[in-house]
Amino acid sequence: MTSVLLGYALWVGGSALSFAVVVTMVRRKLRLEFPFFFSYAAFQVVSAPLLWTLYHRGVYADYFYAYWTISALSFALGLGVLYEIFQHAFRPYAALRGLGSMLFRWAALVLLMVAVITALSAPAGQSPLITAILSLERSIRMMQCGLLILMLFFSPQLGLSWRSHLFGIAAGFGGYAAISLTLVSLRAQLGIPGDTAYTLINSGAYTLAAATWFAYLLAPEPARQAVRVQPVPDSWDFALQGIGRAQAPDSFLSNMEKTVDRILTESNGKNGEKH
Repeated sequence: MTSVLLGYALWVGGSALSFAVVVTMVRRKLRLEFPFFFSYAAFQVVSAPLLWTLYHRGVYADYFYAYWTISALSFALGLGVLYEIFQHAFRPYAALRGLGSMLFRWAALVLLMVAVITALSAPAGQSPLITAILSLERSIRMMQCGLLILMLFFSPQLGLSWRSHLFGIAAGFGGYAAISLTLVSLRAQLGIPGDTAYTLINSGAYTLAAATWFAYLLAPEPARQAVRVQPVPDSWDFALQGIGRAQAPDSFLSNMEKTVDRILTESNGKNGEKH
């Protein structure tokens, strides 16, 4: 009985905090600055009552399909939030941001392909759709943890404060992802969202993430420190700009090869001058 009440409290608490995040973003006019994150939070607000209703109707099939459909859409929006955070974080580095955006889109395509292949090779008795969703979830959670680690170590170089809204969004997702990754193996073994311990821990992790987002969005946004990006020949951002300035319609690999050759040539020239 205690676990049931705790589960309800976490479920309601997470939904209430998500609603508070949506309201705060509307009032502070942040929904246009973070459209993917706003859509993600709004989706959580709408989907939670729907799952609650289906769960209490007692029709397991309806709840089962609704749960996994909502999970797939939630992970897709989470991937969009990752892209949004990346774009904001690397705003001072135009060339790196452009290259990263292209690589991010290719990575998303690879994730989908891996999910499809995993679904097609699912063992007998396991749902291919659920297998694909779980594979996609693991990949996205790892990317969220990696992005949080990146921002923890490189915030000064990016001109970001740990009190910024962007860092708070990344921290919420990263913390939630770290906890979810420890539970995803259990869920992969069960195949259904019916384990009490998993449900409680996962709900608690999301509630903590939503509380983190709400606290950061309530606080004033500190001014972003100016980042001086000088177009010196030995900087990666300068070298990567050569890809965008290519006149001939060369392939991406050809352009990258020319960029690496340019960096190595300039580095060897500088070493020769020193000697």
